[in-house]
Amino acid sequence: NLTLLVLRCLAIIFLVFSVVGIKYNYDAKVSSFSYVIAIDSSGSMLALDIPPNRLEAAKDSAIVFIQALPLNSKVGIIDFSGATFIRSTIIEDKQKIIKSIRHINISLVGGTAIGDAIITSTNLLTSATQARAVIILTDGQNNIGATTPEAIDFANYNNIVINTIAVGTKEGGSF
Repeated sequence: NLTLLVLRCLAIIFLVFSVVGIKYNYDAKVSSFSYVIAIDSSGSMLALDIPPNRLEAAKDSAIVFIQALPLNSKVGIIDFSGATFIRSTIIEDKQKIIKSIRHINISLVGGTAIGDAIITSTNLLTSATQARAVIILTDGQNNIGATTPEAIDFANYNNIVINTIAVGTKEGGSF
């Protein structure tokens, strides 16, 4: 019987494969996001409670995050204090993004405009075709510019996820 012969051969082949330890790997593209990382560059980011200071800790964390992203992820960089500054539009070149982050310094514009940072980030992400997210690294609260609820409504309307990361310690720090 030909069917039994084929089934027995297949059983023997699979038994040999299992003993030998053959593995089957499948490489696939993971879902990717387009990100805008917004880093607070207000004067309070010079506080020394996180060595060497909050701004450098935020920049280092952003760089580690970017290095861990899949290859086809797109990232834009902004920094903000009382005003928002676009350091890099949304691109895939990780080295250019990291260079943009390293060039962020404390801004002389007073205040912390988190609402404006969310709106600027959202505007950068509106043309992205992938899933979109904003990551805000800040030590403060919004005290100038657009209100945070207005900015969140604008981001929600454009289907953009907002993630916030607090930079600082519970005790605070001086600068």
